[in-house]
Amino acid sequence: MKTYKTWEVIKLLTENKQLKFNLTNGPHIAISMSDNNYITLEGIDGSKISTGGNISINDIWELEQQPVNFIEAINSKGMIKAEDWGKYKTIKYVLEYLSDGFLKPSLDCINGKWFIKELRSEEYEGEK
Repeated sequence: MKTYKTWEVIKLLTENKQLKFNLTNGPHIAISMSDNNYITLEGIDGSKISTGGNISINDIWELEQQPVNFIEAINSKGMIKAEDWGKYKTIKYVLEYLSDGFLKPSLDCINGKWFIKELRSEEYEGEK
């Protein structure tokens, strides 16, 4: 998964306030931007954290996955997974899996939350 330094995260948050990032090189902290343009830090339990200067410009962050619907997942160029699946799968695999299943479980899965793993350019060739 792509990582970002703190300064890159702040730049991305100013462009899209819906994004949320998780610290990868320290305690579980999530960073986002509030509607009134304040940087917000949250602990693992969702509680707000007062920074007191505790984050570094060199900290490493990952973009927090946001769920999408089935159509958005299928139209992506990455690998995808349903909310309760452990691993990401190719779109070809997902379509074959869902077409082989029973109608009710397949519909529940299709109507659920999906996640996309964006692939780096060198990964695309092996995932077609």
